[in-house]
Amino acid sequence: MRQAFGQFLCVVALFFLGCGAGPYSYSRTYVPNGVERPLLEQAKSPHWAAVDTRPQDFDGQLIDWFGVVLSLENGKDGKSLVRLSHAVHQNRHLCEGESSRSCRVTIGEVSSGEFSALLALHQKDLRNDPDKLQTGSLLHVFGKVCCAVNEDDETVCERDDKGAVRLDGVAYRHFPATHYVTPRQAPQMRR
Repeated sequence: MRQAFGQFLCVVALFFLGCGAGPYSYSRTYVPNGVERPLLEQAKSPHWAAVDTRPQDFDGQLIDWFGVVLSLENGKDGKSLVRLSHAVHQNRHLCEGESSRSCRVTIGEVSSGEFSALLALHQKDLRNDPDKLQTGSLLHVFGKVCCAVNEDDETVCERDDKGAVRLDGVAYRHFPATHYVTPRQAPQMRR
């Protein structure tokens, strides 16, 4: 009886901690963390090509995109410029078994293109361990396209030195390379 009550308390605790999805959204569908929830209510998820070709149409809008890290470098004001390969998030995550704990955030294999984000990185993502933020990590980025009118009365939007749209980062969520999958892993996973 005592053991059953203890198990019941564990289940209740997991429910109130986000249904047990943990920091890497181990669930059949995406479970936003506390920082993401209010941002998702405001953010738009436009197609990468729409923003790349006409960024001025998205000036000042909060955008949420997933991207695989291509490189990191020092940016301005103590932030980091993170270059990413845009990834489409799949609503239904791949799972190894029946348990939600076996599910991993799933993104498409084909990138739409590149973008960059100027982000204030979390200290925990910079520590020296295999799960640090690095090339191959997945980020869920919330940022704004920033445009201004120049002296020739033309709207100019911020891009990185490779010409990719640059988002001024508001927040992000990090998924180390071993905590997300693509359909390529489908033979080892099941839906």
